[in-house]
Amino acid sequence: MASKTYMIIEADSDGDSYEIHKELQKAKESFEERKKSNTFWGEGTIYLIEVKDKKFGFGSRGDMFGAEVIESHTFEE
Repeated sequence: MASKTYMIIEADSDGDSYEIHKELQKAKESFEERKKSNTFWGEGTIYLIEVKDKKFGFGSRGDMFGAEVIESHTFEE
């Protein structure tokens, strides 16, 4: 059985940050902590995803490819 990879992506107009996890529970805990801390200066979105392919990311319209979005949260000014 192949191991799964989970990521937290903080997408911000000033730059993105990424965090990698092998366990879903730990990734969810970190996602919830990041939601509470709100490190964004303005608008931004935080995603918890499961990586499904070696190549993944966001398309031109913000759609996710190569991964499944488990949960997301948008911060607004």
